[in-house]
Amino acid sequence: MAHSIAEIVLTEVVLDHIDPDSFTDVESSPETVRFAIVLNTSPSEGWITVFHTLYDRVNTPVRPPVEVIDDRLWVDYLPRYENELQDFIELLRGVAVLTNDDIKLTSEISAGIHADAKKQEFRQRLLSLKV
Repeated sequence: MAHSIAEIVLTEVVLDHIDPDSFTDVESSPETVRFAIVLNTSPSEGWITVFHTLYDRVNTPVRPPVEVIDDRLWVDYLPRYENELQDFIELLRGVAVLTNDDIKLTSEISAGIHADAKKQEFRQRLLSLKV
């Protein structure tokens, strides 16, 4: 049974702020600082999986370990890359947006919303490919 968009309620996950009380040292890496970015909500396991998949695919010179725990995005960052920190935060924000978009599209497809239009777009794309 197809559902309307109004029936699908998805909470977008958004980076809110850096938690100043989260700054800690990392024992296994003395020069690393661990900090948390507070999210507006605790994401679902599905969101976390998609986020990590997209993050792992990003081609960037600085890609520190990132872990989602509850409503926090934990980052282990090397201070020597301080000049790239703002760009890195923007990268995380972009990955979160892409993750939200992917989750929304997957939910719509699962619910049958826009399924026929998506199939038709795909067929047209197939016809335009050179083999």
